[in-house]
Amino acid sequence: YSLRNYKGKNKVVEDFNVKKFLAEYNTGIILKPEHNENTQPLNEYPDNWEIVSSNYRKSKNWICEDCGADMTFNKRNLHVHHIDGNKFNLKPSNLEAVCLNCHKKKPMHGHMRTNPVFNR
Repeated sequence: YSLRNYKGKNKVVEDFNVKKFLAEYNTGIILKPEHNENTQPLNEYPDNWEIVSSNYRKSKNWICEDCGADMTFNKRNLHVHHIDGNKFNLKPSNLEAVCLNCHKKKPMHGHMRTNPVFNR
């Protein structure tokens, strides 16, 4: 709606239908995440994950994409995060190289904050 047509604002808001909007404008939103940070299965990656992860981190020169930390000499603490939470979505646009500290702040990664292996 337009600010000039302020009187019609409430009708637009009241008549808005999310399903109809998404069907008409195809935003690319397909599914809500299947899991939350407590129910997300751990360590379920595709068979080629080690190669994909290594190549992606190398392509980012071992730099954290969030805080800019150089992990060249601490490569084990540079992780590859799946932005959409789907570990089988290996598109570069879904991946992000992040240091351990940044990774554990991501949505659905609360388990990393209390995991003694990661904290060590």
